[in-house]
Amino acid sequence: MATLLDGEPKSKTSSLKTNPVLCNGTTGPDDTEFYHFVLEGLSKKQKALHPKYLYDDEGSLLFEDICALDEYYVTRTELAIMEQNIHQMAAAIGPNAIVLEPGSGAGVKIKLLLKNLQSAAAYVPIEISSDALKRSTDILQKDFPSLDIHPVCGDFTSRISLPSDLPPGRRIVYFPGSTIGNLGVSEYVRLLATFAHLAGDDGGLLVGVDLDKDPDILFKAYNDSKGVTAAFILNLLTRINRELGGTFDLSKFDYSKGLACLPCHALTLFPVHLSDFISSVCTVWAHVSLCLVFLLTVCCRHDVFAC
Repeated sequence: MATLLDGEPKSKTSSLKTNPVLCNGTTGPDDTEFYHFVLEGLSKKQKALHPKYLYDDEGSLLFEDICALDEYYVTRTELAIMEQNIHQMAAAIGPNAIVLEPGSGAGVKIKLLLKNLQSAAAYVPIEISSDALKRSTDILQKDFPSLDIHPVCGDFTSRISLPSDLPPGRRIVYFPGSTIGNLGVSEYVRLLATFAHLAGDDGGLLVGVDLDKDPDILFKAYNDSKGVTAAFILNLLTRINRELGGTFDLSKFDYSKGLACLPCHALTLFPVHLSDFISSVCTVWAHVSLCLVFLLTVCCRHDVFAC
């Protein structure tokens, strides 16, 4: 069930455009789903925990630090691709669009898109961490004081309830970060179906997809020299200790050693086969008139497709 939460008192300027946070479910210590996912994941022979639970307040801050690391190529490569193609993207999206961003995080990349869109009707950041959502919304409101922002707190991998007072306009789902590459085919097809539901008829999708990489590049990207990624991953165990009464001793976990033991193919996660992905997008999104896909390579070679 979705509920509205009022934040701290807003200034006269921001109260005109920043709407109450729409909360989909719970994401705090009372989240029974978290308990059941952890219990199920740690009961398996091959232990596994869903990555969405990495993003509590501390985890979200650590991921922002990861995005600024030299070894982590994804953020700067996507920004470079967008800068080179932003006018084409904005023209394809058109005027008076409502931009929905699942996993909005710190809101770094969306600024470039919003600056170049023609009279965006509204922006809907969707973020599982309520603290990260508030931080990014406050910053965006200062940068775009006339933009109608409707923050939604929830898990974008599930069906999300959108605010009922969104203005009319074409809905564009903006999904950078190559999260698609973390999913198997059946998983990203389900996610695309969820996004299609959010966009509705005549909606659109702008998605970033990372291509296969040299395992050495991936290893450095996810095992940075400063240990930020290790802290980010191990913070999930800290969260389990804090919220679920876990007893993990973090000193007994060596993230770098564990990552080094993985076979090369494991570092590629689920390689995105472009033809299969494009086929899935065009099948699931058959009712929409726009799909832009930007592809990531380390040296920023790219293509932009329109379905």
